[in-house]
Amino acid sequence: MARSVSYPKANEPIVSCDLHSIVAHDLKESSVKRNAKKKQSHDKGLLTLAIFKWFKGLVLFLVGVGFLKLMRHGVAATVHPWVNALRVDPDNRYLGTFLAKLNLLDEKKIKALSELTIAYSTLFLVEGTGLFFEKRWAAFLTIIATISFIPIEIYELLKAPSLLKGVALVINAAIAVFLVLKVRRARS
Repeated sequence: MARSVSYPKANEPIVSCDLHSIVAHDLKESSVKRNAKKKQSHDKGLLTLAIFKWFKGLVLFLVGVGFLKLMRHGVAATVHPWVNALRVDPDNRYLGTFLAKLNLLDEKKIKALSELTIAYSTLFLVEGTGLFFEKRWAAFLTIIATISFIPIEIYELLKAPSLLKGVALVINAAIAVFLVLKVRRARS
């Protein structure tokens, strides 16, 4: 036995108390709202920043895991195969300096470095996820985290100037300014 059901239109009061009609109307309304939200595009600046944060978070996570591997297998046993695989000159001045610094690390320092690196990667991943979903708390978290490191970056840049440190400072300052302006625009 087929039943004919008439669905109420948007903004039309539901006259019938037929449960099927009410549920169908609610489902239709919610799917219309969901489709409207899907059509809204992400803010390109926040999306770019989210991807950048996710990338940094992933890289730092891998570095943290690498530190744990160093702790288990030792510096020489871990680094030597990489030096051979990458065909790096073992007498390279920079490689020698890097390996000498790694050899100074004891198990306690390596564990601390690993924990800090993984914690920092978690911060980046949380920032990226919040920015992707355009959450206001993520913008504030990113502003605070970014601005808090700018004095250290300035100190490091003044202590030993390099192009990489200068670029990092400019990028972080630009991120902070972008997010501050974004939050101010959203507030007004």
